[in-house]
Amino acid sequence: MRSISREPAVVLVLAVLIGLMLMFIIYPQVQVVIVPGLGGYVDFLTGQTWIKPLFNSIQIMLASTTTAVTLGFIYAYAMVYSDMPWKPFFRLVGILPLLSPPFVVAASYILLFGPRGVITYGIFGQSPLILGFSGLWGVQTIAFFPFAYQLIADVLARSDPRLEQAARNLGAGTWNVFRTITLPLVRPGLTAAILTTAIYILEDFGNPLLIAGQFTVLPSQAYSLIEGFGDFTGAAAVSTILLVLALVLYVAKLRIEGNRSYVTISGRATSIPRPPVPRALTNACFIACSALAILILMVYGVLIVSALTVAFPNNLTLTTKNFEYMGSHSQSLINTLEFGGIARSFVRSLRCSSRFSCNAKNGTVAAWWILSRSCRRRCRGFSSASATRRRSTSTFSIGSIAGCSLRSR
Repeated sequence: MRSISREPAVVLVLAVLIGLMLMFIIYPQVQVVIVPGLGGYVDFLTGQTWIKPLFNSIQIMLASTTTAVTLGFIYAYAMVYSDMPWKPFFRLVGILPLLSPPFVVAASYILLFGPRGVITYGIFGQSPLILGFSGLWGVQTIAFFPFAYQLIADVLARSDPRLEQAARNLGAGTWNVFRTITLPLVRPGLTAAILTTAIYILEDFGNPLLIAGQFTVLPSQAYSLIEGFGDFTGAAAVSTILLVLALVLYVAKLRIEGNRSYVTISGRATSIPRPPVPRALTNACFIACSALAILILMVYGVLIVSALTVAFPNNLTLTTKNFEYMGSHSQSLINTLEFGGIARSFVRSLRCSSRFSCNAKNGTVAAWWILSRSCRRRCRGFSSASATRRRSTSTFSIGSIAGCSLRSR
């Protein structure tokens, strides 16, 4: 405290940041929790209308997280380890779902694979019912796999290739190197990717609203209670359940990251290339990335085509009349740009101020910890390196001795 008092600027910045955090983050969350009151929670919980949505939320979270992280890992491994062509193209396509609202994928998914979809009905003559678990599963997999991809790719790119080169020089095969060296080094990023993706999927609202149908999850139930019945107490209770689940996942992520430190003891930095992967594996990575990239391009391509045609897919005559809606509802676009710009400026200022207060004196680390935990998920474009916060270095002595240590904090 004495070191902080010697820095008036730090004290002022901390006071402002803590006040903003209490006003815009803590206070709204507390209000949501206390609005129902004890009697409201008892009535809502005894009604048991939340049990099915809770089960559905956990079910879709497990399924979508599994497939999204699996695709993200394959995509990241292909970008970092393989020598397949068109990597810049695949990197650009891989981040497209991050640049658009998640419900865009759901809308395109219906146009492509719905009862009158371009693929299902136009090509195969089928009219499947995609509203429900299966449709939501596919949409959330595509919408949220970039989070896992960026986190895992960051850890893979930061790992030192000398450990893998040493293992290959000692006769280890590709699978043994992956199992004993690559996978342990990527474990922090993989854990962060799993839990971070699970939190985003659990809190997803737009996709379930468009494509879940009767498959009700907690976010859509909260919206239905407000929109259909004006039941703000029940909606607050559902939001509290959702908040508790998200906090459990987030605390689990912090504990897993905090209890172990994955460190590779290091000497000088090196530019040694990574050991080559088999040609068959490179071809498999190229096929997998190509299939995923084609699907993503179809998702966004069908939106562009439908916006420029009269009645997609029945009438493909080009027109610009669809954009007249934007002219008559221009205030919505103005509000989006205005509030988006304000939020971006506010978050950037908050991040810069928190970093300043952290770097000014060691005594402000605790305040930085509180603010970074609260603000990181408010900014969608947070750095993937900060999610893992692991140091990866390596040692490679003259005697070609490679080591990897796992120590408890």
